[in-house]
Amino acid sequence: MKFSYGSGKDKHREVFGDKTDIRSEGVDASSYITVWPKLKSAFWGFDEASLPLNGRVWMPQGDGPFPLVLMVHGNHLMEYFSDAGYEYLGELLASRGMIAVSVDANFFNFSVWSSLPNDDMKMRAWLMLQHLSYLKDLDKLEKGIFADRIDWNSIALIGHSRGGQAVAMAADAKRWFAEDDVLQKLEDVNIKSVVAIAPTDKGIDDESAHLTDVNYLTIQGARDGDVNNFYGDRQYNRISFSDNEGLFKAGLYLSNANHSQFNTDWGRMDERLPGGLFLNSEGLMAGEDQRQVAKVFISAFLEATLFGRSEYQALFQDYRIGRDWLPRSTRYMNRYESSGTLIIEDFESSSSIIRGTMMEGLEASEESVKDRDGNGRGTTGLLMEWSEPEASYTFEFRPNSAAKLHDYADGSLMFSLANSEWQLSRDQKLPPLPKLELEARDREGTVWTMRLEELIPVQPPFYTSFMVFGPMERTVKDNKYKESAEAVFQSFIIPLNQFKAEDESGKLVLPEQLDSLTFKLLTDSGRIMIDDIGLMKQGGTYVEYQSTP
Repeated sequence: MKFSYGSGKDKHREVFGDKTDIRSEGVDASSYITVWPKLKSAFWGFDEASLPLNGRVWMPQGDGPFPLVLMVHGNHLMEYFSDAGYEYLGELLASRGMIAVSVDANFFNFSVWSSLPNDDMKMRAWLMLQHLSYLKDLDKLEKGIFADRIDWNSIALIGHSRGGQAVAMAADAKRWFAEDDVLQKLEDVNIKSVVAIAPTDKGIDDESAHLTDVNYLTIQGARDGDVNNFYGDRQYNRISFSDNEGLFKAGLYLSNANHSQFNTDWGRMDERLPGGLFLNSEGLMAGEDQRQVAKVFISAFLEATLFGRSEYQALFQDYRIGRDWLPRSTRYMNRYESSGTLIIEDFESSSSIIRGTMMEGLEASEESVKDRDGNGRGTTGLLMEWSEPEASYTFEFRPNSAAKLHDYADGSLMFSLANSEWQLSRDQKLPPLPKLELEARDREGTVWTMRLEELIPVQPPFYTSFMVFGPMERTVKDNKYKESAEAVFQSFIIPLNQFKAEDESGKLVLPEQLDSLTFKLLTDSGRIMIDDIGLMKQGGTYVEYQSTP
């Protein structure tokens, strides 16, 4: 079922004008917005004191209650409306038993003749809260299409570009809107999940969203000519979990996806004319393929987090699980961490499990992970560079850590790895793809090993040529495109039963008996960064992938 709610007074779109199905009252943002150009009022017919609540709705058949998913677009030319561009998601989510609403925030967008209002990013988050409040009122009515239809314990927010940052801010609303009356109405609303598609990540009032016990998914294309840094990865690093089980965060990086094609209203180019003509489109995914990736991952994420269908988490641990539904016109890189993960070493502070390290044949240092512009990504990793085979780095375990490790005997070792080969000297030939052997040793001297590429290989960085003419990448837009690659982590989740004892005894690895874990670098040379070494109670997905016909 598809319908709309709106002011009934929209000057440009019938769906929010005289043909809207439900009439909504406007909301007053004048306590926040102090700059609202007169030309913007002339175009829309309203000002900051009477912003409309307009939404396109896709609702499942049946009585409900259903989970509610609010979606919001980012910044685009104001006169070219953006809210209808997620119909492909709205229809899919409704077919899977969720109410989906695409929120109209076009009046916050840029125009060449009326620019942006102040605090537009903050206002996008505030607008999401106002829509939740309005829908809560409709849900309480004795009669009406929304009456008792919404499960307020199962709310998800999806945002694209600036909207991707806004939904994280809305989920952390007290940081910016603690004094706003709208929060009182939303006290019993549980925002379980947040999806950020190619989000921005700017400090707002010198603050950034920090989410606890909220599921998070971020998707980014390496060919993004607008938001060309993986800013969603910074928000990923600001997601934390308490002792609640079943929660997770995930990242997906696509080699041939851009920014605009996640919205059907935004076309194929990430820059408006004439600049868009100079962006390199060779090898770019078709828009249908790019949106198919979004449909597969977003629907699976919401199935897992709103309906508790944990089997869908496998897709986020290893994208190959979904190979029958995913296009082959791009490469994929997953990052994943669950609330049940025991982090052994994250290089942020002193580990209570690791007592010391040893290295041989390499240079290693703990470094801040940087984006294309040299700014921190909010995490630290271990950078390793070597020029001879059989280099190694060993983590030695504290004997008193056994109690912490005991519950993970049937689980998996996990860590994140970024191939940083492009950071080697330009005089050096690019090295072969790194091949690693992992070696576990217990306190009795038993040694287990496994070759990483037997389960999943380390991928090359996703190199991007943004411009049609290469030399332009170091001259246009303040050198925005000067770096052809960025540090992106891939998660490796390895069932402990895949480690083989060297003495062929068949003995299994018992985490509580571990004395050391060694990363052996088998290739001649290379440069990688590792982070977030830990243990998961789940058995991992790679074996399942390999055994599937």
